[in-house]
Amino acid sequence: MATTIAAAIILTSTVGLATAVTTGMIYACVNNSSGTIKIVSATTTCANNEIQLVWNADGATGATGPTGPTGPTGATGSAGVGGPTGPTGANGPIGPTGATGPTGATGPSGPTGATGATGPTATPVRISTGFDLRAGSLGNPTRLDVTTPCPSGRHVTSFTSGYVYMIAGSGALLDVSEPTSDLTGWHIAATNIDPVNPTFVTLILICT
Repeated sequence: MATTIAAAIILTSTVGLATAVTTGMIYACVNNSSGTIKIVSATTTCANNEIQLVWNADGATGATGPTGPTGPTGATGSAGVGGPTGPTGANGPIGPTGATGPTGATGPSGPTGATGATGPTATPVRISTGFDLRAGSLGNPTRLDVTTPCPSGRHVTSFTSGYVYMIAGSGALLDVSEPTSDLTGWHIAATNIDPVNPTFVTLILICT
């Protein structure tokens, strides 16, 4: 019976169904013998061998179904247009002083300066001085070791700037007669082994 009714509904006139649906309810007459269903209007009276069926055109709202699974991530969209340049920010605070850098390489030597003007010629100074060298002996000779300085700012110019002579016996010897290493004086050293005669040593020094 249910199958016959379903088949009958499918074969029912489309026009009649559309008319019935517009009222919000569907009306039909079902033949008791054949099971034929006939869609009718709300004011139609079914025949004696038919029964009337009425149902809603729209069924009741069903329960909300479960949430479907999350879809796959969509493709990355294209880059948007760049925004306008923002305003210049305020100056930041001054940072701490950095560590001292390594010493730089020595620069090249500068050019030689021009020769200065010749100074005035110095007037030589003559110094004459004498020293006593007492009598001595071969086993115990007497010795003389002295340095005669030039006046301040003066110098000896060569090994001939000093001249030494001695008035002595046969035992007097001049060991050293030379300028000092800084050329500011004259150094002499002498020895006397004569047991009887002393010696007098004279130095003549020219400083310029």
